[in-house]
Amino acid sequence: MEEVLAQSSLLAGINEMAGLSPNDQFAVIAASLKELAKPKSKGSREDFFKYQAYLEESVIKKVNNGKLQVVDFEIVSVVQVTPGVSKKLIRFFESETIRKVGLQTLNNGRTEKDFNMIVSQVGFLATTAAGTTDADALAALYQGVNLIPSLRNGFLKLSVNDRIIFKDKPINSFYSIESGKSDNEKGYIKLDNPKFILSDEPVDCEIEMFDATSVPANTFAMLKIRGAATIAK
Repeated sequence: MEEVLAQSSLLAGINEMAGLSPNDQFAVIAASLKELAKPKSKGSREDFFKYQAYLEESVIKKVNNGKLQVVDFEIVSVVQVTPGVSKKLIRFFESETIRKVGLQTLNNGRTEKDFNMIVSQVGFLATTAAGTTDADALAALYQGVNLIPSLRNGFLKLSVNDRIIFKDKPINSFYSIESGKSDNEKGYIKLDNPKFILSDEPVDCEIEMFDATSVPANTFAMLKIRGAATIAK
């Protein structure tokens, strides 16, 4: 089923490329087919136990004896992006950030004790809200970054305790047609090699924009780190 959906998405992407030159169309199609051929992460408990050798032995023991359970999980961080006249650095997971449901999953940008996670996807979404309050940010509809073109000139860095997940990843990569990742959900990138997050580890993420002058007022960006993680029962 996943393969059928991926192929349907690829055909839809080809239709959207009608205005490109033959050479550009061929390049995007070739990139899409290459991505389809790659083995993809399952993004489930299967991944968690497949890669458990990277996780903490004490946490795995607590899973096995029923003190912890493994669930689908998202680490979320929402920040406001304000216009600027030159280069701009936007940071997620600040050390002084407190947990807020729907806006910030982590306290102080760090994971909690006994939290282990296998990361299978990373998402980058954006919205233009009605205002700048937390309530405005929560009420807004977050969609693919293609709807706010001014964000697409930026580059994203994401790491956990100095283990790099993305280094200077173009934000444009999260818009599936341009990146050739036609099998991805719009706004998300599946990791070919899942990453791990352990207890009490800092998560660092920033976006460097080279031109923020045309960012709309009340713009918010949302980073999502998806995978399977441990929580207390």
